[in-house]
Amino acid sequence: MLGTVVQYDNAKLDYRYASHCFWKRKTRGGLIKLSRKPKSRADDHACIPLFDRPRAGVRYILDISFRIKTKSHHIDFLLLSKDTKRIFKICEYSVNKNDAEQFARCKAVFVPDSDDYEYIGFRGGLLYGPLNFIIIQQLSVYEEQLEHENVRRRLEEMGDGINRLIGITESIRYEVVTNYMKERFVYWQNAKQNGETALDAKKRFFASLYTEDEKMRVMQRATSVLLKEFDRVCRKHNIDYWLDFGTLLGAVRHSGFVPWDDDMDVGMMRKDIVRLQQAVSGEDTFIKITEHYCADDFTNNVVRVRYLDDDIKVFIDIFIHDFMQTDNMQASWEEVKRYRRMFSDEMLKFRHIDDTPGLNREERLKIHNEEHARIITQRRDEYNKILDIRENSGNAVVWGIDNFDCFIVRNGGIQAYDRIFPLTEIEFDGVNCLAPARIADRLTELYGDIYTLPGDMDTHMHVSRSYEHYQRCVEVLKKYDI
Repeated sequence: MLGTVVQYDNAKLDYRYASHCFWKRKTRGGLIKLSRKPKSRADDHACIPLFDRPRAGVRYILDISFRIKTKSHHIDFLLLSKDTKRIFKICEYSVNKNDAEQFARCKAVFVPDSDDYEYIGFRGGLLYGPLNFIIIQQLSVYEEQLEHENVRRRLEEMGDGINRLIGITESIRYEVVTNYMKERFVYWQNAKQNGETALDAKKRFFASLYTEDEKMRVMQRATSVLLKEFDRVCRKHNIDYWLDFGTLLGAVRHSGFVPWDDDMDVGMMRKDIVRLQQAVSGEDTFIKITEHYCADDFTNNVVRVRYLDDDIKVFIDIFIHDFMQTDNMQASWEEVKRYRRMFSDEMLKFRHIDDTPGLNREERLKIHNEEHARIITQRRDEYNKILDIRENSGNAVVWGIDNFDCFIVRNGGIQAYDRIFPLTEIEFDGVNCLAPARIADRLTELYGDIYTLPGDMDTHMHVSRSYEHYQRCVEVLKKYDI
């Protein structure tokens, strides 16, 4: 099959073992075991030859099913060079207790960094010992485009049936949307008061909304105090920032928090984040700036404004932006997204999950290894150079390649310079804040009609709602909310 570099089943497995590590035999089921404890982690891997070398820069899919019993909490699936000294980590699989009784499946997307890999294998399994084993039932590696081609072919085989289903679905959707638009039109016409327009009625309605959850409101106010101090430091040191996303929406529509939101979002140029860190470290202040890499599927550089007291969990997200010079914003954005996907795939090798009880998602995925963080930063800078992303000037402002997720891929990841600068001002929960130059354009790009009720109400839970945390936020308000 074109684009496939390995495709075996348990009857055809042809193991090639790493030096002096494995018994030089296999069983009918594809069982392999270490003959002794490896001298080092590098020895703890087995190799299976590829019948075609994967190409650097091409996206591949690993699909493997296996049973395993091991003392290890996880195993790594790898590509290896002929001498097994060059290793590329495809993904990490967390071993479950029942994986010894039934076949588990691991599927991962990866992009090789070289053309010289000749084996696929695993390591970290700690398979030595009388009762440990791995049995591979099926293993294949193929180009990602084949996945899309297979899906397309299956849809074509469904033929008229799927077309009829799509037609029925579109008909239902059209009827539902039409009825909704009619009902919404009638509602706002009836809601108008004293010569108001329908838009005036919408603005009045949304401005009247507020949270009736006392805990939520206390946490919102504690975050507003954080914002006030952050704004003070930024203005004192001439550091630019701007409200963005739900925070900008809340400022326009509610003069503060969206009632069901519990965090804040601001944008900042990368060069100003460095200046902010220096400014805060030299200030007599109760806030701090934290920064670390979070190794999720979209390896992210997480920058936040927090209280010095770590027990207070509210925060402000700072989203990183860079300058870019471009004659075609959309084409440049597509190129940035392409390199972002490559960056994310490469960084999966640093994915680490800390299963310590009580940790939140950010803490579980946080990268603590300084060498890994250095490599990630180095790769980010290399891609920025290829994309001609700049630190100090450009006609466009683009989302940092190390700092965006699936939402920004779809909505407003690149903007004309004059949409952001020069900054304007807007009030948020009693704090006079900085905002983009063209606020309405930014919000329309992100959310469409901002006076339509969204589908994600009551889904924003970024911080703890526990009674203990509520009490700490009450103490913060007593101390700092002047």
